[in-house]
Amino acid sequence: MELTTKVDNSNMLAAFDEGSDVEQSSASLIMWPVNMTTWDGKKKTATQIGQDLNNFKNTLVDILEVFMTSDKAKASLNAEVMFAGLGITAETQQTLPTRLLDEGFVKSVYTNISKAFVTAASPFMDNTTFRVKLRRTSKAKHFAMIPPKGKFKEIWIEPMTVPAASTQIKWSKYELDNGFDSGAKVETDTVSEEAQSNVESMFSAPPVPATDDVPQTPPANPFNQ
Repeated sequence: MELTTKVDNSNMLAAFDEGSDVEQSSASLIMWPVNMTTWDGKKKTATQIGQDLNNFKNTLVDILEVFMTSDKAKASLNAEVMFAGLGITAETQQTLPTRLLDEGFVKSVYTNISKAFVTAASPFMDNTTFRVKLRRTSKAKHFAMIPPKGKFKEIWIEPMTVPAASTQIKWSKYELDNGFDSGAKVETDTVSEEAQSNVESMFSAPPVPATDDVPQTPPANPFNQ
């Protein structure tokens, strides 16, 4: 899922003066679907997958809270919305530990969350500005990421109507001590060949199948169902 907000370049002369991009630019946050395995190929438990889904949902609730009250944001992505059409009720919730190990079920939950978020956020995305806090992945990796969920709720996004002097977005002592507030590349910005291969494969086009292997009809896309 990719969340994109438009940035209005209304002063075109300034753009030419500075030699910057004269097209309307955008800012994006990409949120990957929930994986059924860890980076090293181990199968996740139902608890881990459930937590991943909750973390994804809670991140989107944080964004919705920029546009609406907290209770409305939470109601937009509540459990009923998450499991809509999937047969999960108060009477059948005991089946969740098993169903969360089913990749098709997990994709359907992810799709429900994503569609509900888009429906709730769309009226505001082009006319509401906000600031965010994105920290580096680690000391060794400068890629920006949304701060991971901790025990206590953290403000990482807020509307620009909040004056900068009154912002609730703060760097913690832990983040400052570990340099997570820096986006600069350093000599330790290295990753293993295996990790680099994993990242590259995510963006690589799939191999072209042999003529005999081409299916007569394309497979169904679970995210468009």
